[in-house]
Order: sequence, then structure tokens, then C-alpha cells
Amino acid sequence: MRIASIALRKLKMRLKSPFETSFGTTHDRTVVLVEVLADGLTGWSEVAASEGPFYNSETGDTAWLIIRSKWAASAATPALAKSRLCASHATYPHGVAACSSAVSAAPHNIAFSSLPGYTRPGDVSASKRYWEEDVIDPPVEVSPRGTIQVPSSPGLGYHVRRELIERWTTEEETRRVR
Repeated sequence: MRIASIALRKLKMRLKSPFETSFGTTHDRTVVLVEVLADGLTGWSEVAASEGPFYNSETGDTAWLIIRSKWAASAATPALAKSRLCASHATYPHGVAACSSAVSAAPHNIAFSSLPGYTRPGDVSASKRYWEEDVIDPPVEVSPRGTIQVPSSPGLGYHVRRELIERWTTEEETRRVR
């Protein structure tokens, strides 16, 4: 696979309701997205970091700087490889999607949570829990039983709503790969 370009986007997404912790109240969430174009295909990833160094030292701004300094090496997370490694050592991987956009929650956490040996999925929530509108279609829905249907359509079954990403982008940088 030959990477043609890598784009970083910083989005400001309005939360459905304020997110309050002992660190304060947040009304908007900064989301960093990575878009990789390769062989005519587009792949997306999300940095699930806070606006400030609340729980750890990683923030959207520090992640932005690190990804820019590494570009291609940081463009994708080998999550499936991690899942297989954990399963081979009888440990249990988990997903985390607390207050993330569905770019990471839906395709990655839902798909990986359905794999054999993945018995402890993380915080995968319905799109409407945090957002009036999310950046994927269809939105993630949780059944009354607390389950999420894994799409059976080609790919991961979700599509990025590029018009929303473009509308909410506050900063963007693209690197063309030769």
C-alpha cells in the first residue's frame, strides 16, 4: 500500500450537554482526526485526548505536534495486531471511546469488540449520548439491552460525513507523500 497523503484536522464539536468533572465543565470538545489516502482509499483515525492535561499529559495540541513530527509512523494504530497479541497471551484487550467522536468509537471499537476473545469492550456509546450530530453515518445506536449491532455492509459499515468535518474544522494540515 502506497500512502499518497496524510491530513491532520482539529475539529471543535459542540457537546449535546456540558461534560463536567472535578477539573471543570466543557461545552465543546476538541477532536483531532487523521485522514490517510492510499491506493484510492481513505482511512480515518482519531486522537482521544482531552483539551487539557487533566488525566495525563496528552492533549489534542500535544498529540497534534507529535503526529506532525512522526507523520506516517503515527498515522495508524495496529489495533487488530494488539488484539491478536492480547488474545494469544490470554489477556483481554478493551476499547475506550469516552466522549470521542464516532470516527474512533464506531468503526474501531465496535468492530474490535465483536472479535473472538474481546470480552471486555470499553465505553462505546450511542452517538446521541454526547453529540447532537456525529461525524459518521449511520449514527451508533444502543439497543434497550445495551448492545450495538455490528454492521454487515462492506468495510466497517459506517461512512464519514465529510461536510460536517469540513464545517467544524478549526485547523488543518496536509502532507503529500512522495
